[in-house]
Amino acid sequence: KEKEALLKEQMRFLEKANDELKKIDKVKSNFLSMVSHELRTPLASIKEGVAIVADKTCGPLNEKQEKFLGIASKNASRLAHLINDLLDLAKMESGKLKLIKNSHDVSLIIRESVEELEPIAKKQAVDISIKISKKLPRVLIDSDKIHEVMTNLISNALKYADNNDRITVRSVRYKEDPNFVIIKVIDKGPGIAPDDLEKIFHKFQQLEDTSTRKKGGTGLGLPICRDIIELHGGRIWVESKQSKGSTFSFTLPIEGGKVMERKKILVIDDEEDICETAKARLEASNMDVQTALNGPEGIKKAISFKPDFILLDLMMPEMDGFQVCENLKKNKLTKSIPVVVLTCLEDEEAAKKVISKGANGYMVKPFDKDSLLYTIKEFLRSSNDQ
Repeated sequence: KEKEALLKEQMRFLEKANDELKKIDKVKSNFLSMVSHELRTPLASIKEGVAIVADKTCGPLNEKQEKFLGIASKNASRLAHLINDLLDLAKMESGKLKLIKNSHDVSLIIRESVEELEPIAKKQAVDISIKISKKLPRVLIDSDKIHEVMTNLISNALKYADNNDRITVRSVRYKEDPNFVIIKVIDKGPGIAPDDLEKIFHKFQQLEDTSTRKKGGTGLGLPICRDIIELHGGRIWVESKQSKGSTFSFTLPIEGGKVMERKKILVIDDEEDICETAKARLEASNMDVQTALNGPEGIKKAISFKPDFILLDLMMPEMDGFQVCENLKKNKLTKSIPVVVLTCLEDEEAAKKVISKGANGYMVKPFDKDSLLYTIKEFLRSSNDQ
C-alpha cells in the first residue's frame, strides 16, 4: 500500500511536470519563430547590399575586395539557411507547418536535387549515381519539402565524402508496404557509431566524434527531415557501420494508396531482444515505436509518449505486468490506451486475471510478424470505432 501511494504521488508529479514542459516548449517555439522572423529583414538587406557591390554596380573591384565579398556572401547564405531551419522547426513544433500535397514523379525531384549539388560533388571529385525503378508509381507529396529532404541528405553525404567516393541515390516500391515508395541515399563515409544512430534525429544534437564535429552544422537538418517525412505519413531511418558508410532511407505514400495514419506504439518488456525485434517489425510497418525495459519506466513513457497502443510483458521483476496494467488503467492520462499483454503462459486463469486488471487482451510468445500486426491493427480499429 505504501508503494502504491508512493507511485500515485510520482504519477501526480509527472503529470504536473509534463504540463510545465508543454508550457515551456510553447514559449520556446514562439521565441524561435519571433527571433527568426526579425532576423530575416536585416539579413535580406545585408545580402542584397553585398550582391550590389560584388556585381560591380558601384564600380570596379580589385582581387582582394572580390575575395572578401565572396566570403561575406557565402556566410550570409549560410545564416539565411540557419534562419529558415529555425522557422521550419518553430512551425513544426507549433503545428503551423502545412503541406501542399500534389501528385508528383519522385524521380524528377531526385534528379533535380542531384543536379543542384553536382557542382559541389565535382569539386570534391565525388560521383553521385542515380538508380530508380522504371515502374515507380507517382507519389502524393509537397514537392518543395521533399526537395529540401533530398538536398539535406545528399549534402550530408557530400560533407563526409573523400575524393573519388561514390554516393548512390536509389528508389523502388517499398516491399514491406506497397502503398509506399522508398528512397535511399547511400554513402561510403566514416559511418555512425551505434550509440549515435538515434541521436542524429534529435534536435540540436552534435555527434561526439572529433572528425564529425569538425564539419560543423546546427543539428537541425535531420530532425527537420524526420518531421517533414512523418507529416507525409512516411518514416525515415539510418543504417550505418563505422568506416563502411551509411544508408539513409525514407518512405513516401504513393498516389491513391491506402495510407494508415502513423500510430504510436509502446513496448514494455524486460527482455531487450524482444523490445528490439518488436520495434524493428513495427517500424517497418510505418509505426512510431518506443520501448521500456521495466514497469516504472513504461508507466512514465506511457504518460509522456501518449501511445495509441501498449504491448506489455507479463512476467517482469520490480513490477509485473498485472501491476503496470492496473496503474495504467487508474490514471486518467493512460486509462483509454489499449493494452495487450505478452506472456509465455498459455493459462486461462492468467488470461482472466489480465483482463480483470484492465488489459484488452493477451498474446502468447513467441509470436510472428503477421499475428503481431494483425492484433495491433484490430485493437486500434476497435478502439477507433468506440
